[in-house]
Amino acid sequence: MSATVVLVATKGPLKGRVYRFDEHDTFIFGRAADCHARLPEDDRTASRHHFLLEVNPPHVRLRDLGSLNGTYVNELKCGGRETGETPQEAAAARVSQCDLSGGDVIRVGESQFLVDVQVPLACFSCGTVLPPREQPGASEHDITCVSCGTVQVVSHARRCVHCGRICDEESPNENPDTFLCESCRRECAEDPLRVLSEIAPQDLFPRVESVSRERDDPGSDLALPAAEGFRNSVIDGYEVLRRLGGSAHGAVYEARRTSDGRPVAIKVVLCRSTVSAPARAHFLRELDPLRALQHPRCVELFDVGAIGSTGFYFVSDFFPSGSLAILEANHGGRVPLEIAHPLLLAAAEGLAFIHERQIVHGDVKASNIMLTGDGSVRIADCGLVRSFDRAGFSGMVATGENIVAWPFVAREQITDYSHYLPATDVWCLAACFYAILSGHPPRHIEPKRDPIETILREPAIALRKAWPDAPRGLAEVLDRALSDSLRHRFPTATEFRTALLEAETGVQPRG
Repeated sequence: MSATVVLVATKGPLKGRVYRFDEHDTFIFGRAADCHARLPEDDRTASRHHFLLEVNPPHVRLRDLGSLNGTYVNELKCGGRETGETPQEAAAARVSQCDLSGGDVIRVGESQFLVDVQVPLACFSCGTVLPPREQPGASEHDITCVSCGTVQVVSHARRCVHCGRICDEESPNENPDTFLCESCRRECAEDPLRVLSEIAPQDLFPRVESVSRERDDPGSDLALPAAEGFRNSVIDGYEVLRRLGGSAHGAVYEARRTSDGRPVAIKVVLCRSTVSAPARAHFLRELDPLRALQHPRCVELFDVGAIGSTGFYFVSDFFPSGSLAILEANHGGRVPLEIAHPLLLAAAEGLAFIHERQIVHGDVKASNIMLTGDGSVRIADCGLVRSFDRAGFSGMVATGENIVAWPFVAREQITDYSHYLPATDVWCLAACFYAILSGHPPRHIEPKRDPIETILREPAIALRKAWPDAPRGLAEVLDRALSDSLRHRFPTATEFRTALLEAETGVQPRG
């Protein structure tokens, strides 16, 4: 049983409405037509896009979107504009957001909402729902799980095993042996393997729930040579060589498989909280469709597994030439059309393949488009981020501190986060190639302006405005792919690729 967040309108025009969140999603309040909770256009107590909630049960975060009057949380003002200030100026001066808890009250004018957070107490070892607390007034007490016998300390506080700080917020379902505070999770997100090797018990690392397509002698106990300060046998069967890069979604490491020396890339992600053994096993089974993806334009995922109760790893081929991002950098930010166009077609082919199998990628970006030895590309990390997110393992995204690629975020990733569509993948792929062809991102976001406010209010810039010499046919296709309207955009990469093939570009096809 997972956590649930319920938002109840207790006062104002929307009184009586209930909004329930069982999975990671976004929620916008205001007067605009695309708001989830919408006031009449003539109700001037709220701005058009007044505030945004990002909900990832049991966590809730509110972000004021440069509103005129501000948003009140328990009668404390969050955001708002000074007299004479525009929404843009207010966003430049401050980004106002705060984390919410059960019982908090949100108020905008006469509209009021009560936040209810429901977290069933569950065993951190096996996930079994535990009986209600026998001592509701006590600061902590023990409950023994009837399924696995684990003694669980129900406490209003946990000590972070990384920094030692005592966290005041209640964390009843966290394993105290592996608990990380929120600040340490953010700090370690871009190099999770190091912190996992420090905090997880040694006996959790070898072959933990590993599911491989090519496991070589899974009963062996090969010792890994020390690498870059990592503990031996951090990931059984692989020697970790170096960290290649990191993001809010994890880090990628170069490694070699010890059984045959095969070069591999290992992506490691840190979960936002303790994951029980049944939940880990279920998540790994859910990856079977992704591991079955085999296509010349898709990177194969051939090994996955859990690292203790707080991390996962994903193993695929290593590409020494790097990614599209490296190619872009090597060309000074603009890749010639005759080089980029065939790569765009190849990437669209790989994306079309996964869309035809009813899978969305969920994280299309230049660093996930890998350069192959034959001068083409392959799409990496197909479906991984979305699977991790749907399982409830990720942290905040829309209101997180780690997003740096705002110009490459599709509008619906803010307005309708839980309903990620193939058309969103199309937008993101078009944005990647728009940037490498023109030398500019598809959206211009001023450094001191709230990026969410920009995404909600402004469409992508037409390609021929950023690159006047762009072939007209190619520009029309990319502009359509970057439309904020899902009805106008290509629904899948199959239609997008067909339109690219039909567009006049002046580039001679290969072969």
